[in-house]
Amino acid sequence: MQLTATHINYYYICRRKLWLFHHGIHMEHNSDLVYAGKLVDEHSYGRRSTRDRQLELRAQLCPGVQLLGVLDYLDTDSRTIHETKKSDRKEEAHIAQLRFYQLLLKENGMEGCRGIIEYPLLRSTTEVPPLDAATEARLRQELHAIVQILRDAQCPPLQRSPLCRQCAYYDYCYIDETE
Repeated sequence: MQLTATHINYYYICRRKLWLFHHGIHMEHNSDLVYAGKLVDEHSYGRRSTRDRQLELRAQLCPGVQLLGVLDYLDTDSRTIHETKKSDRKEEAHIAQLRFYQLLLKENGMEGCRGIIEYPLLRSTTEVPPLDAATEARLRQELHAIVQILRDAQCPPLQRSPLCRQCAYYDYCYIDETE
């Protein structure tokens, strides 16, 4: 089984979306919001070195579970991970995703990395301090919880949220629902 930063992001946003995504039901390609987010990422901060963009990292969580992450940008001199997002509406999930990257870097021999989540459309940033022992332990617990959700044969039930209306999975989840 392979876990990515998308898995940790979806764990914070919606467990149902997490399960569907992992089991091959991908709706993101139909979403204008997802496409807009990719454009923001691709067209922001173009002056950065291409050498440290889209850096792919792997690590082993436990037997049979591999972690895979692709960092938007890593400034190796300052040990800073830069993650670009369109909106700060799901900031808790963004921070968790950046923490995931910090763990991957640590597992690959680079400890003490801090993070910056950049919101170019909002012209703001959120700083994430280096991973401490307590945060790392909580992240590892969350990753094991994700594995349990994904190994479950049944999709988690629908949990109504204000985020649902903008979700790429909205039509899938609400096809039989009446509001």
